[in-house]
Parts: sequence; C-alpha cells; structure tokens
Amino acid sequence: MVVYGAGSAGMQLATALNQGPEYYVSAFIDDDVTKQNHTIQGIRVYPPSALPRLINKKVISNVLLALPSTSRARRKEVLSKLEYLPVRVMTMLQVWPT
Repeated sequence: MVVYGAGSAGMQLATALNQGPEYYVSAFIDDDVTKQNHTIQGIRVYPPSALPRLINKKVISNVLLALPSTSRARRKEVLSKLEYLPVRVMTMLQVWPT
C-alpha cells in the first residue's frame, strides 16, 4: 500500500496500518518537494510522478489518500490523476470529536 500524504495524518496512518497484519505501507507519495526523497518512519517519500513505477516495481494495489486538511478541489485533482492507474484508491476521512 502507498499512502498519499506524508504529513502528520499520513504518518499516523502508516504507523497504525503497519501494526496490523492486513496492510503494509511501502511508500509515501507527497507533493511537497521538501519531503520527497526523504525517509519518514523508515518509509521513503516519493513525488507523485513516481507512482506508476512504484505500482509496477512494488506490486502496489492500494493507494490511501491521507489529505484531511486539503481542499475538496485539491483532493479531486489528486483523484483525477490517480484514476487511470491500476490501483484501488481509498480516502481517509477526518473524524471530529463529539
């Protein structure tokens, strides 16, 4: 699995997912060039342009969007770039405390 978004939400998500047996986060994707080519929690951060290569190289079948503070327009833009790729795209929803 790839997490799209290497901010605090993406890092928390990767930590939680890697603790269970169902998913393994093998890469982060982030638009922020200051995060790209760095390693966070032992997971490398790649630019969005690397995603097609990662899908083939690492046999990725799921991309999870961890962009809770991103505008709806930006999220839609990201989704439109992912729709042609052979992956299932999931979105993390932000849960507000009651």
